[in-house]
Amino acid sequence: MYHARVVERASKVTSKTTEIEREEEVAYWDGSDAIRRRVAAADEAPAEVVICMEQMSESLYSSLAFGKKSDLTHLEKELFLVTSFMRAKGFLHFDTHFGNLLTSGRHVYFSDFGLAISQDFDLTSEERAFLEKHRDYDRMYVASELACAAIQMSIQPSVSERAFKHYLSAESLALTLPPPQDAVARRYRRLAYIMEGFKQELRECSKSTPYPEALIAREVIKITPK
Repeated sequence: MYHARVVERASKVTSKTTEIEREEEVAYWDGSDAIRRRVAAADEAPAEVVICMEQMSESLYSSLAFGKKSDLTHLEKELFLVTSFMRAKGFLHFDTHFGNLLTSGRHVYFSDFGLAISQDFDLTSEERAFLEKHRDYDRMYVASELACAAIQMSIQPSVSERAFKHYLSAESLALTLPPPQDAVARRYRRLAYIMEGFKQELRECSKSTPYPEALIAREVIKITPK
């Protein structure tokens, strides 16, 4: 980032969100009144933050898909370095899928902080409890994404769905990926299985699907770098 500043909005500014768009957003989140208030507050905010940063046009997802970044060991260390730093600062990105992570070819940069929450925000007691409950969410998410990426970048499209489901299951492994993809996939397969199931429930059932805190807690120690 090269520069950032807070810029006041004009006294009369056209809403960025139409009424139809606002209701679609609320409907997507199960008709949540909190989401309705959030969207309205964003439209009515008296100022905006303008950020000037270096342009990186390639997401980590695209880079891995096209085989441009195969050093998974380095990537793994960097992902945990950043997410552990954010956790230590009481900051939660909350949307660390690889489409939101950019790469220069050497390093990974986190972007799209639209769902971020921090202990330094003006939070209610309920919101602080939520933050504490999800403190490991970012680390779990990148570990799950890493396992999925390791599988997808190593197998032929013709068998990708079968192999993907096999690795992300409780079955004994009958397939072996090339190293180090195999090591990464095996290390985080259980976590990826939990996270993928949770995300599927969110997408297909309810945005109020309970976070599998107990299951996740059992996996935390396993993903801590030695």
